[in-house]
Amino acid sequence: MGESRTESRGGKSRALLEVSFSGEAGSGFGPTLEFYTVISREFQKADLAMWYGKETTKEEDADGTSTEYIHCPFGLFPRALLPSSTPSSSLLLHFRLLGRLLAQSLSDSRLFDLPLSPVFLHFLSSPSPFPCVSTSAHLSLLHQLDPHLFTSLHNLSLTPEEDFLHLETSFTLPGEESFELLQGGSRKQVTKHNVKQFIQLVSFWLLSGGVSAQFHALRSGFSQLLDPSLLCIFGPAELDELFCGCGSSQSSQKNWSPTAIAQAIKPDHGYSHDSPQIKWLVSQLNSFDREQQRNFVQFVTGSPRLPVGGFSALSPPLTVARKSSAEDSELPSAMTCLNYLKTVVCFINFRTTVVLSSKILMLYLIALFFVLAAYYIRKFYDDVNKYPKGPTPLPLAGNLLTFPKDAYSRLHEVLSELSDKYGPVYTIFLPRPYVIITDFHLIKEALATKGDDFVGRSGLFPDRINMLDSTNGGVLISMEDCLHHLDSLYAKSDQIDMRWPIQLFVGNVINQTLFGYHYPYDKCERFVQFVEAFNNQIACIRDSKLILLAQQYPWIRYIPYIGWKAVRRLEGTSRPMMKHVEEDVQQSLKSYDPNSEPECFIHAYQKMIDKGVAEEINNQQMKMVAIDFFVAGMETTSTTLRWAMLFMADNQQAQDKVRKEIHEVFGTDRQPNFKERANMPYTNATIQEIQRLCNLVAQNVIHRTTKDTSVGKYFIPNDTLIMAHLSHVLWHSPVYKDPKKFMPERFLMEDGVTPNMTAVEQCIPFSIGKRICAGEGLARLELFIGLVSILQRYKIEPLPGKKVDTEPIFSAILIPKQQKLKLTKLI
Repeated sequence: MGESRTESRGGKSRALLEVSFSGEAGSGFGPTLEFYTVISREFQKADLAMWYGKETTKEEDADGTSTEYIHCPFGLFPRALLPSSTPSSSLLLHFRLLGRLLAQSLSDSRLFDLPLSPVFLHFLSSPSPFPCVSTSAHLSLLHQLDPHLFTSLHNLSLTPEEDFLHLETSFTLPGEESFELLQGGSRKQVTKHNVKQFIQLVSFWLLSGGVSAQFHALRSGFSQLLDPSLLCIFGPAELDELFCGCGSSQSSQKNWSPTAIAQAIKPDHGYSHDSPQIKWLVSQLNSFDREQQRNFVQFVTGSPRLPVGGFSALSPPLTVARKSSAEDSELPSAMTCLNYLKTVVCFINFRTTVVLSSKILMLYLIALFFVLAAYYIRKFYDDVNKYPKGPTPLPLAGNLLTFPKDAYSRLHEVLSELSDKYGPVYTIFLPRPYVIITDFHLIKEALATKGDDFVGRSGLFPDRINMLDSTNGGVLISMEDCLHHLDSLYAKSDQIDMRWPIQLFVGNVINQTLFGYHYPYDKCERFVQFVEAFNNQIACIRDSKLILLAQQYPWIRYIPYIGWKAVRRLEGTSRPMMKHVEEDVQQSLKSYDPNSEPECFIHAYQKMIDKGVAEEINNQQMKMVAIDFFVAGMETTSTTLRWAMLFMADNQQAQDKVRKEIHEVFGTDRQPNFKERANMPYTNATIQEIQRLCNLVAQNVIHRTTKDTSVGKYFIPNDTLIMAHLSHVLWHSPVYKDPKKFMPERFLMEDGVTPNMTAVEQCIPFSIGKRICAGEGLARLELFIGLVSILQRYKIEPLPGKKVDTEPIFSAILIPKQQKLKLTKLI
């Protein structure tokens, strides 16, 4: 409120109150009515504790704060005070101010939009400061104030004597256990013999003893301007209209009849009573419901209620005028100080009622949109504040629009850059919130120490699981086939692309473990088709940010084209792989014998199905697990071995040291065995450095919190997606000096034999904790046998005159660029 002023009208206590609002032009009748409307709403705030009843409604204010307002369906009446308490000065001040404002509004012929109870108005119209009424009168008034309480008390009076023992009702005000109706009332039980006394005390304290101080304060405020005894000539209904204007009674609705409205309107600036636009307006106003009536009257006059007499009593009269220049797209405006409605939308060159109806509907829709948008934005940022601080997201899109353009192609690097700015734990919105953990010790705390809190799976599309274990024998057989194939390729050329020999070696290990067979190197077209289908799926994931949107908004899948790009295309790339695995499962089951030991994973799984171990273990789930094991187990290990070939070609000194150790342990003709791994410290260190530097899994498997928890000093809510950024540890941990340099020695102590356990501990390509990669053992076995077997037989070098390209291609994993290497056979 900006300012108020009074104009003398003869007596020192008689003054006209006028109000103006800060930032708004004009003062007088309209703004003053709006002031009374606003102040009447303030008096209804629940935290003032002025009114009887506990029912409230919540409303959001303009500044976004939520406020509770008292809601009493039978009108407002003062809340009873405890018999032993003294009324607070602030409470009495509020009632004194209310009395002063009621008198001011009555004196100035203003309206006060306060839904007062008929009982309140009954006491206000009494000639005495506070009337003493009989018990029967009290009960009659109680029926008007709270019919539900009256009915309960009446039923209590009719209760048989033996039932009172079960009621356990004490002499306290119903709903207020701390309000004793008499001294020691909480310990005194209501019985058939004293129930009449109980009812009398309830009505007395609600309607007399507990509210007398408030009524005295209200009358005191009223008497500062007017004599309260003047009100006794009016009844409660009349006082309601004097103070608050026309309400929702049947008589008040007569003011909204077509005749009453038409007679009250003063057409101006080109309109007459015969104008079709004015007739249409009268028809529309007559069709309004109660809420629409209040909104229209407040829009035009500043108060949601009409004065006594309805539209015809408005002063100045309701004037409807045409705007001088406008189009149908403009909206009505009003000058509340003059009750002046200026219209364009439906009154200038208006041909049909459709235009106005559509504009009103559009206005409502726009308002609804902005209300919902404001609510969503506020709730969105309230939710953002629950998570560890990170880059500020935008509603709906999160951080997708604020990231660099190339962020999606190097997301692992972007996450590390953000860690430098926001610390080891922060949140990004893609647009779903992900909490990123980049510090090794905090990752260990989350996934290992508090593993149960972070064990949940993401449940998002697409969500995959990891690998399976195998036996040493299957790996050795597949490696022997691989070496024979390399020999045949070497016989044709010493320049060899190592991708397919390695890919088929690892694929055959998984195939033998899952399905009990492997591919010959000269008949592997079907295997190549599967790998190409998988690469096609990876390309789909790499090329579409819409997948991230689909994780937050699953309904995107139903939008034409966008849904195909985000979800359905990726589902389509999965079908060839699923068909491939289904064929392998069916072929494997042909050799299944329930009475024999399982020969492969599918046989073992089928045996569990036959035993009915669990409902979740079924044929469909067997196929899903098989494809997950096959894809994850094949691609990660084969890609790591491909990186190993490049790093060895690019680091001849390290290659020579590994080969020397191989020949010392296995010689040149003995087949490598995983059992000898403990005797090969430099080889082990080299494999760890290969895994660290290739940093294969740019983003770790997503975890989900199962309850409210914390990591370090950071609180993390339940059901939050967690990404332990292993890539950051492998490339940015202070344990690893010169992290982009290939240096196996970092994993050994100065003696070159003893493992450097600090470095080893933080080399976590398989993750840690309860969801560590299930196939870690198999992967380590394949990496060791694969690298050792190849280096035992071949020297690997770059092509003459060329350098090895170790720049990765970002995908779901970091894959090396396909390139040929020069091989020299040593044995």
